[in-house]
Amino acid sequence: MQLMKLFEMQKDVDSLTLKNKSIENNSLTLKKMIGLQISIGNLASRTNCCDIWKSSTNCDKSQILEDYITALNYLLSIGLDKSYEDIEINIHPSTQKIADQFISLYIDINDLVLYTGRDHYITLLEDFFALGITIGFSLDEVLTGFNTSMTRLKTDYALAE
Repeated sequence: MQLMKLFEMQKDVDSLTLKNKSIENNSLTLKKMIGLQISIGNLASRTNCCDIWKSSTNCDKSQILEDYITALNYLLSIGLDKSYEDIEINIHPSTQKIADQFISLYIDINDLVLYTGRDHYITLLEDFFALGITIGFSLDEVLTGFNTSMTRLKTDYALAE
Protein backbone atom coordinates (compact mmCIF):
# COMPACT_ATOMS: atom_id res chain seq x y z
CA MET A 1 0.00 0.00 0.00
CA GLN A 2 1.35 3.38 -1.00
CA LEU A 3 0.83 5.95 1.75
CA MET A 4 2.07 9.14 0.03
CA LYS A 5 -1.41 10.73 -0.21
CA LEU A 6 -2.07 10.09 3.50
CA PHE A 7 1.28 11.61 4.41
CA GLU A 8 0.55 14.69 2.29
CA MET A 9 -2.79 15.23 3.99
CA GLN A 10 -1.25 14.72 7.43
CA LYS A 11 1.54 17.17 6.59
CA ASP A 12 -1.02 19.89 5.83
CA VAL A 13 -2.74 19.37 9.18
CA ASP A 14 0.58 19.19 11.06
CA SER A 15 1.68 22.53 9.62
CA LEU A 16 -1.63 24.10 10.68
CA THR A 17 -1.28 22.59 14.15
CA LEU A 18 2.22 23.96 14.63
CA LYS A 19 1.19 27.36 13.27
CA ASN A 20 -2.00 27.75 15.32
CA LYS A 21 -0.87 26.27 18.61
CA SER A 22 2.67 27.62 18.73
CA ILE A 23 3.98 24.19 19.65
CA GLU A 24 7.71 23.99 20.14
CA ASN A 25 9.55 21.55 17.90
CA ASN A 26 11.75 20.56 20.83
CA SER A 27 11.08 16.87 21.59
CA LEU A 28 7.88 17.03 19.51
CA THR A 29 8.39 13.52 18.11
CA LEU A 30 8.64 12.05 21.60
CA LYS A 31 5.42 13.82 22.57
CA LYS A 32 3.79 12.30 19.50
CA MET A 33 5.07 8.85 20.57
CA ILE A 34 3.39 9.32 23.95
CA GLY A 35 0.24 10.53 22.21
CA LEU A 36 0.33 7.43 20.02
CA GLN A 37 0.65 5.15 23.04
CA ILE A 38 -2.29 6.88 24.71
CA SER A 39 -4.35 6.65 21.50
CA ILE A 40 -3.57 2.93 21.21
CA GLY A 41 -4.66 2.50 24.84
CA ASN A 42 -7.89 4.40 24.20
CA LEU A 43 -8.53 2.21 21.17
CA ALA A 44 -7.94 -0.97 23.18
CA SER A 45 -10.28 0.30 25.87
CA ARG A 46 -12.94 1.20 23.31
CA THR A 47 -12.86 -2.31 21.81
CA ASN A 48 -13.27 -3.86 25.29
CA CYS A 49 -10.60 -6.39 24.30
CA CYS A 50 -8.84 -6.02 27.63
CA ASP A 51 -11.86 -5.82 29.90
CA ILE A 52 -12.68 -9.22 31.37
CA TRP A 53 -15.86 -7.88 32.96
CA LYS A 54 -17.53 -6.61 29.79
CA SER A 55 -18.63 -8.21 26.57
CA SER A 56 -16.92 -6.83 23.48
CA THR A 57 -20.19 -7.07 21.56
CA ASN A 58 -21.41 -3.69 22.87
CA CYS A 59 -18.79 -1.65 21.01
CA ASP A 60 -19.64 1.47 19.00
CA LYS A 61 -17.86 0.85 15.68
CA SER A 62 -17.97 4.52 14.63
CA GLN A 63 -16.30 5.57 17.88
CA ILE A 64 -13.70 2.82 17.49
CA LEU A 65 -12.99 4.05 13.95
CA GLU A 66 -12.56 7.59 15.26
CA ASP A 67 -10.04 6.37 17.86
CA TYR A 68 -8.29 4.29 15.20
CA ILE A 69 -7.97 7.35 12.93
CA THR A 70 -6.58 9.43 15.81
CA ALA A 71 -3.84 6.83 16.29
CA LEU A 72 -3.23 6.82 12.52
CA ASN A 73 -2.78 10.61 12.65
CA TYR A 74 -0.05 10.18 15.25
CA LEU A 75 1.60 7.39 13.25
CA LEU A 76 1.70 9.43 10.06
CA SER A 77 2.89 12.54 11.88
CA ILE A 78 5.77 10.57 13.43
CA GLY A 79 6.64 9.24 9.96
CA LEU A 80 6.75 12.80 8.65
CA ASP A 81 9.07 13.84 11.49
CA LYS A 82 11.41 11.02 10.51
CA SER A 83 11.09 11.61 6.73
CA TYR A 84 9.62 8.16 6.11
CA GLU A 85 6.81 9.31 3.84
CA ASP A 86 8.13 7.46 0.77
CA ILE A 87 7.48 4.00 2.21
CA GLU A 88 5.25 1.22 1.01
CA ILE A 89 3.69 -1.36 3.30
CA ASN A 90 2.11 -4.77 2.89
CA ILE A 91 -1.16 -5.25 4.73
CA HIS A 92 -2.02 -8.75 5.89
CA PRO A 93 -4.47 -10.04 8.49
CA SER A 94 -2.86 -11.07 11.75
CA THR A 95 -3.11 -14.51 13.30
CA GLN A 96 -2.84 -13.00 16.78
CA LYS A 97 -5.78 -12.35 19.08
CA ILE A 98 -6.72 -8.68 19.34
CA ALA A 99 -5.23 -8.19 22.83
CA ASP A 100 -1.95 -9.67 21.63
CA GLN A 101 -1.98 -7.29 18.69
CA PHE A 102 -2.25 -4.31 21.05
CA ILE A 103 0.72 -5.61 23.05
CA SER A 104 2.65 -6.01 19.79
CA LEU A 105 1.90 -2.41 18.89
CA TYR A 106 3.29 -1.19 22.22
CA ILE A 107 6.42 -3.24 21.58
CA ASP A 108 6.68 -1.79 18.06
CA ILE A 109 6.38 1.76 19.44
CA ASN A 110 9.05 1.11 22.05
CA ASP A 111 11.33 -0.38 19.39
CA LEU A 112 10.86 2.74 17.28
CA VAL A 113 11.71 4.99 20.23
CA LEU A 114 14.82 3.00 21.15
CA TYR A 115 16.05 1.97 17.70
CA THR A 116 14.77 4.60 15.32
CA GLY A 117 14.73 3.15 11.86
CA ARG A 118 12.64 2.81 8.75
CA ASP A 119 12.18 -0.96 9.26
CA HIS A 120 10.77 -0.46 12.76
CA TYR A 121 8.39 2.19 11.45
CA ILE A 122 7.19 -0.06 8.62
CA THR A 123 6.59 -2.92 11.07
CA LEU A 124 4.58 -0.58 13.30
CA LEU A 125 2.41 0.58 10.38
CA GLU A 126 1.87 -2.94 9.07
CA ASP A 127 0.87 -4.17 12.53
CA PHE A 128 -1.43 -1.18 12.95
CA PHE A 129 -3.25 -1.85 9.68
CA ALA A 130 -3.46 -5.57 10.57
CA LEU A 131 -5.18 -4.52 13.80
CA GLY A 132 -7.68 -2.53 11.74
CA ILE A 133 -8.51 -5.70 9.80
CA THR A 134 -8.96 -7.63 13.05
CA ILE A 135 -11.28 -4.93 14.41
CA GLY A 136 -13.33 -5.29 11.24
CA PHE A 137 -12.41 -2.22 9.21
CA SER A 138 -12.01 -2.35 5.47
CA LEU A 139 -9.31 -0.23 3.89
CA ASP A 140 -12.04 1.90 2.32
CA GLU A 141 -13.58 2.58 5.75
CA VAL A 142 -10.20 3.64 7.11
CA LEU A 143 -9.45 5.90 4.13
CA THR A 144 -12.91 7.48 4.26
CA GLY A 145 -12.59 8.01 8.02
CA PHE A 146 -9.14 9.53 7.54
CA ASN A 147 -10.38 11.89 4.81
CA THR A 148 -13.29 12.97 7.00
CA SER A 149 -10.96 13.56 9.93
CA MET A 150 -8.55 15.61 7.82
CA THR A 151 -11.36 17.77 6.45
CA ARG A 152 -12.71 18.37 9.95
CA LEU A 153 -9.27 19.24 11.35
CA LYS A 154 -8.49 21.64 8.51
CA THR A 155 -11.86 23.34 9.00
CA ASP A 156 -11.30 23.60 12.75
CA TYR A 157 -7.87 25.17 12.26
CA ALA A 158 -9.14 27.54 9.56
CA LEU A 159 -11.83 28.75 11.96
CA ALA A 160 -9.20 29.29 14.67
CA GLU A 161 -7.21 31.68 12.49
